[in-house]
Amino acid sequence: MTLAGAVFGYPLLAFGCACTLAASLEWERAFGAWRVPGAGTIAILSYSIYLSHKLTSHANELLFGKESMSGAGGFALYFVSSIAVGALLWLAVERPFLLLRERILQPGRAPDS
Repeated sequence: MTLAGAVFGYPLLAFGCACTLAASLEWERAFGAWRVPGAGTIAILSYSIYLSHKLTSHANELLFGKESMSGAGGFALYFVSSIAVGALLWLAVERPFLLLRERILQPGRAPDS
């Protein structure tokens, strides 16, 4: 990352994210009936993907070399492997503990404070 990228790039990215968020606040009212295929799955896996995407990127670099992580092919490899590892983490860790939580806490019963 260059100095110019750090000074100007990150704030521009943050501003773009803020604009996207602001635009999405009106999205449901205008397009609430639209269903995006796969969006629910990505929403379920999002936290697991967030937790594992950097490790997945590093593992890809170790397995396939740093050169393989550039260009469209590198992006596709990173994208697919991040989702696959996130799904595996969700299936192996997150889902079993969510099911355990549901068994321990009966529906309608708040946890003791």
